[in-house]
Amino acid sequence: MLVQAMHMNTLEDDQIQALRFHECESSAVPCRIVYELAILIYAEANINNFTCLRFRQNNKTMENKEIPRVECQMMIRKPVSQVFQAFIDPAITTNFWFTKSSGNLEVGKTVKWEWEMYNVSSDVLVKEIIPDKKISIEWDNTPVTTVDFEFTALTDDTTYVVIKNYGFHQTGDDLIRAINDNTGGFTTVLDGLKAYLEYNIKLNLIADKFSKELSNHGQ
Repeated sequence: MLVQAMHMNTLEDDQIQALRFHECESSAVPCRIVYELAILIYAEANINNFTCLRFRQNNKTMENKEIPRVECQMMIRKPVSQVFQAFIDPAITTNFWFTKSSGNLEVGKTVKWEWEMYNVSSDVLVKEIIPDKKISIEWDNTPVTTVDFEFTALTDDTTYVVIKNYGFHQTGDDLIRAINDNTGGFTTVLDGLKAYLEYNIKLNLIADKFSKELSNHGQ
């Protein structure tokens, strides 16, 4: 009896070659083992190479060029309405992010966020609000970028938050630096959010990220 064994060809720049099938003698290895091993090899090849392949394919033409963006996520063990409100109401947000705000987030409104310990502020234009679903802002973070906060209710008491930041104007090393800085910053925000909403603990992560003591160390 003959069985079919699949194998994955080497990834090329233009496309993944079609899977080819070769006949093998069933007397050497049981059919079930051959099949399961082939599936595992195929899956591993796809997992390890899909991202790189997609990046190459999307950058072949300007139309399909990959758009640089930051994306951070966290599950919060609180209802979606509570997690959503934590970003709308600065009385809550100041417990894990900025220290001062000129007001609640409202569509079409520009508010000022301040980090008083660093003497830094940012103007924020609210572009879109979908209750318990999404908040979209333009953030004057030199230069202006767009930040989307997306909320998904997993259960009545758990919420998945995704922060997406895009619209970068930098290139080269400046772009890499901006993406690295913003990824770290938004990850810290989500960490602080989780600690405050779930455990009512203010970790002071933003204030401690660039402490004055470290800046003055050795001076």
